[in-house]
Amino acid sequence: MSTKSEAADRGRSTLTMEQINIEIEAADRELEKLAALPDQVLDEVDVDDIRDADLPQLDRTMTNVVVIDNLPKVGPDKVKKLTGVLNKKCINSFSTDDFENQLVMPMNAETGKTFGFAFVEFDTAQQARKFKANIDNFQFDKKHNFTVNMYEELQTFADTSDTYVQPAAQTFDRREDLYWWLKDDDSRDQFVIRQAKNTEVMWIEGPQITPPDMCFDGPAEQKANGGTWCEMEVHWSPEGLYLATLHPQGLILWGGPDWRKVQRFQHNRVWRVQFSPEESYMITWDGIEDPRRKSIIVWDVKSGRKLRDFAYDPKEHGAWPCFQWSHDGSMFARKGPGVVAVYSTPECKLLNKKSVRAPGLQEFFWSPCGYDMVKGGVSKTEGTAVLGYWAPEVENKPAVVRLIQMPSRKELVSKNMFEVKHEVDKETGAVTQPGMKFYWQNAGEYLAVQVTRHSKTKKNTLHKF
Repeated sequence: MSTKSEAADRGRSTLTMEQINIEIEAADRELEKLAALPDQVLDEVDVDDIRDADLPQLDRTMTNVVVIDNLPKVGPDKVKKLTGVLNKKCINSFSTDDFENQLVMPMNAETGKTFGFAFVEFDTAQQARKFKANIDNFQFDKKHNFTVNMYEELQTFADTSDTYVQPAAQTFDRREDLYWWLKDDDSRDQFVIRQAKNTEVMWIEGPQITPPDMCFDGPAEQKANGGTWCEMEVHWSPEGLYLATLHPQGLILWGGPDWRKVQRFQHNRVWRVQFSPEESYMITWDGIEDPRRKSIIVWDVKSGRKLRDFAYDPKEHGAWPCFQWSHDGSMFARKGPGVVAVYSTPECKLLNKKSVRAPGLQEFFWSPCGYDMVKGGVSKTEGTAVLGYWAPEVENKPAVVRLIQMPSRKELVSKNMFEVKHEVDKETGAVTQPGMKFYWQNAGEYLAVQVTRHSKTKKNTLHKF
């Protein structure tokens, strides 16, 4: 028995050096055909007066060309039909109306059929990259999953030397022990406090009269020069491994017994920060609410790599934090008009390339743990995530609460409710009286729903769980 992903992998071709060389040779032949075309030079132009600088320069970069592999191999009689299907299903939606895409499928003289790949020229390199990002691994039919590469990438593969060169040995750089505070002999805990321009991390022994002890209040050299450790806010990560300090230029993570800089993240005028539950990822926002400007960035904490950026419109996505994380950090989501957009990590791509439909969506939430759907039981770091949302009453449609298994999108629970009192400010659209509130038990074994209901006359209000 095999899964869908295994079947897709079998349908997806793997490029070999032989295949890459065949594709490059085919591209060279097409260029030779173009070069052999007769020049169209006006008779009245004196050729002796034309200088090399006056001639148009040939663009040899081919940054706007992609190569589609794992196409069906067809004979000359079916090339026109296959070309039409490719244009309709894949190519035309990534093109501009004033540019006619060039699609070339070289023929194999020995077999009399196409090689199973095609070159596609777009108007711009940006269109070509967008085509690759969306069509790579596209399932054309049951036997063919496309592999899309930029032409320049194939040339890079072909130019790779066959001689192995031993890379230079890198010295091992031992990282700070980020769990050091858990090994404190007195089992003390830490808290951070800000006053005026001072930021201080303190030791505390619990419910005792003993005053807290200073642990760290900024780098010594910085204090000696009259500097400030943190100009803005500070935030602990969920498990306490990192202390994030916000600065006009970005964010810095601190940790370890010597309180060293673990990682830097450049995000000008950063205003807010949000960690994933297991501290592998981080979201920062610069405070700008503009759907035309990407003001939110998703980061990989360990590498410091920027994974993706997003625009933010509170009217559409809700108040900050607009993103919510699944229990294990494998997914994060935010709401939109009638949908919940769920993204997977670390790719940060829309899960299954489509949002979760949630008609009338008012609020959504993740379960605080994962569930074993076969044997039962819960786990903070493993198991299947559950996404829930609710929608208020609209005309004759009742309010609804749904729990959905992710990433399969299987509906686990759906419950309709009537006479739910949900009030919204008509001018601003802000919720003044939420009809439902949700409370998860810490272990995730129970979900309590507080429902605010009105009587049939709408004069009395009741709260039920």
